[in-house]
Amino acid sequence: LHALRRTTSGDATWSHDTVAAHAVDDPALLIDGGQAHAVFRDGLDLQGHAAYSAGAWTNDVTDPLQQAPEASGALAAYSFSGAVHRVSRAGSDGHLYDIFPSSTGVSALDLTAGAHDGGGNVPPAATYRPAVYAPNGLAPRIAFRALRGAIWIIERDTLNARNLAAQAVKADDPDAGTPGAPTAAGSPTALGGDGSRIFYRSVDGLIIEIFNDGGTVKWREIWANAAADPVAITHAGCAGRRA
Repeated sequence: LHALRRTTSGDATWSHDTVAAHAVDDPALLIDGGQAHAVFRDGLDLQGHAAYSAGAWTNDVTDPLQQAPEASGALAAYSFSGAVHRVSRAGSDGHLYDIFPSSTGVSALDLTAGAHDGGGNVPPAATYRPAVYAPNGLAPRIAFRALRGAIWIIERDTLNARNLAAQAVKADDPDAGTPGAPTAAGSPTALGGDGSRIFYRSVDGLIIEIFNDGGTVKWREIWANAAADPVAITHAGCAGRRA
């Protein structure tokens, strides 16, 4: 895993750093407290984490205190309660694990086993890379594609789980009928803030948006003929950008 960086925006010279010797799958990046973090699945299927500080990358990919099973999906990174968390599908059962610093060094929480829906049932196995977003004033939500393509979320503080795809009704359609958003084909992306939204590519190549409208979960198609997973960002002067 390599990192390229420039000292200033006007500096045409790029510097190169080796972050890790054996990385698998694409990394995810996070800037937290002015420090850069990279999380990744390594060649031994460990959930790697590297931080850039004082001109060098350090990583704990071989941390002996790591308690999670071997990674079986791509990682996501987020900040919660003053610590950098890495979350990924791990083990043969497709559970989501959250790995974070603790008083014992590194702890791992089995989100799937600990979470529950309104009926007390645990969420299904996860696939692909999860996405993390935080509504204003609330703890992060972890969105993921379940094994058969439904989009679920897990609330990080309460561990409440919801099948958003099953709850969502089609927006701007008075005859929406039975709730149910299209089946996802890949990894979701999400936006937090005051207008939390989840985007994903359907099996038919549509870009689907799931959002909360006055307490009702809704979905709508915002693009067609997508060939890969979308990425969502926000910036000043615009409610949202989807790509």
